[in-house]
Amino acid sequence: MATVEQTAKKFGGSVKDDVLIAFSRVTDDHLTRAVLKTTAHTPDAPNQKHLQRLIQASHGNFSLKGTPTSMDEVTSCLAKRLHVRDTLVVLKTLTVFHLLLQGGHESIGEAIANQSRTIFDLGRQLKDIADSPEAMDQIRLIRGYMKYLDERCIATARTQVRLETDSEYASQLPYSPELCTKVVTFLREWLPVLRTMTSIDIRVESEIDGASIAALKALMKDSRSLYASITVRMVWLLDRISHVEDDQRKELLPLFDTYCEQVDAINRMYAVVEKVDGLAPNVSIQAIPGPAAEKFRRACRGESSPQRPKADTSDEPP
Repeated sequence: MATVEQTAKKFGGSVKDDVLIAFSRVTDDHLTRAVLKTTAHTPDAPNQKHLQRLIQASHGNFSLKGTPTSMDEVTSCLAKRLHVRDTLVVLKTLTVFHLLLQGGHESIGEAIANQSRTIFDLGRQLKDIADSPEAMDQIRLIRGYMKYLDERCIATARTQVRLETDSEYASQLPYSPELCTKVVTFLREWLPVLRTMTSIDIRVESEIDGASIAALKALMKDSRSLYASITVRMVWLLDRISHVEDDQRKELLPLFDTYCEQVDAINRMYAVVEKVDGLAPNVSIQAIPGPAAEKFRRACRGESSPQRPKADTSDEPP
C-alpha cells in the first residue's frame, strides 16, 4: 500500500504535468503535450489521440513544434519520463516507445536504437523506483520489458530487419550461400530476443490496469510477429537443408532446439495472459511437426534418414 509520502509525490508529479501541459498550449508545443499525455500518472492506457500524433509525426504527417520535428528530439523528450518516480509513468513510457517501434516510421526506430543503451539502461532507470513498495507488482514487468526492448533494437540494427515489414520475406526464395548466411544470422540474433520476451515475469491478477494491458498487447503482437518471422526461415532451411554447408548445419541444430523450446514458451505465456480478453490468440502456435523436425535434426547432425524395412515377401506365391 502506498504511503502518504508516496501518494503526495505522485500527486505532485501529476500537478506539475498539468502545469506543463497548460504551458505547452500557450507555446503551441505539441511534442511536450503529447509526451505528457501519453505517459500520464493514471492507470489507463497511453492516450490514443496523442500517441497517434507522435506516430504521424514520425511519418512526417504532423508537426509537433510548428516545424519538422527531429526524431532524436522526440526520443530524448520521451526518455526523460523514465526518470519519474512512478511505475505507471515508466511502464507507459516503455509502451509508447514500443508502439512507436511498431507503428512509427523507421526513422523513429533508428533514433530509439541509437539511444537504446542509455534509454533502456536497467540500473540507471530503475534505481529511482526500485525502493517503492507499491512498485513491486509492476517492477517485474518493467524490468523484463526494458531488457526486451533494448535487445529488440539491437537485433533490428544488426540484421536490418524490421518485424513490422518482415512479411515481405519470401519463403520461396531459391537457395544461395549468401541468403543462407542471412537466415542463420537472423536466427542467431532474434531467437535470444524471443527468449527474453518469454522470460518476462508476467502476472495477470483479477484486476489489471489499462497501462499493463497496453504493454502486454504490444508484447503479444511482437510474439506473433517473431514466431512468424522465425518459423518461415526455419521452413526455408528445412526445404533446402541438403544445400547448407556442414559448418552451418552444426550451428543450426542448437538454434532449432531453441526455436522449439521458445514455441512452447510462447504458448505458456499465452496461457498466463488468456485471463484478459483480447490478449492471447484463441489457438496454440506450433513448431515444425515431429517427422519433419527429426529429419531436420538428422540432416544437421550429418545422419541419413532411416530406411523403411522392406516388406517380407518370402511367403508370397511365385
